[in-house]
Amino acid sequence: GCNLSTEEIVLDADFKLYPVPASGELNVASKNLNGNYSIDVIDASGKIVQRIAKANLSQVYTLNVNQLKQGFYIMSISNDNIQLNKSFVIK
Repeated sequence: GCNLSTEEIVLDADFKLYPVPASGELNVASKNLNGNYSIDVIDASGKIVQRIAKANLSQVYTLNVNQLKQGFYIMSISNDNIQLNKSFVIK
């Protein structure tokens, strides 16, 4: 069987990062992502430089990015069902 409602939720799931470019703090605002997700911040070489095991994305989540050097990064948000990636810049 195929559960269409789950697919629809996954297709409609998205998140926004702001401000970009970021320095100090980066906000994660999600559409249709409720509950806890793991967040990985990945640098240009593919190394995970920051990991949050349980981030509640039912509201805006603020990430401290003070320790990140200037450059391009990818944020990967995932749980058991989905994984979403978005790039951002640290200035």
